[in-house]
Amino acid sequence: MSDAQPTEPRYDSLFALITQRLYWFFIGPMFLVLMLLGILNDEDGRQLGFSVAYLVGLAGLPLSRWLEIRTGNAITADGQPATWQHFWKYTIFSLGIGLVALIAANVWVRM
Repeated sequence: MSDAQPTEPRYDSLFALITQRLYWFFIGPMFLVLMLLGILNDEDGRQLGFSVAYLVGLAGLPLSRWLEIRTGNAITADGQPATWQHFWKYTIFSLGIGLVALIAANVWVRM
C-alpha cells in the first residue's frame, strides 16, 4: 500500500473541468447513449449521421481522459492519482464496448 494521500484534482477553469473530467465521466457516455437511441429510433434514414456523431463522441472519451492525465488532474475512484495504466485500460474498454454497441445498434436497425 502506498502512503500517498488522496489529492483533490484542480482545474484552471470550468472549460478545463468540462473537457477533461466531465466529458469522459458523464457527458460523453450520455451523448453516446443518445446517439445509439437515435440510430435505433431513426425512421428517416439518418443512421449514418448518428453513427458518425457517435464515432466522434467515442473518440473524445479517451482524448479527454488523456488530457486529464497530461495535466496531472486525473484521479481514480479511490482518490489516488491515475496512471497511464489506468488510461490504457479505460481506452481499451471504452473503445471496445463502444464499437460493439455501435455495430449492434446498426445491425439491429437493418434486421
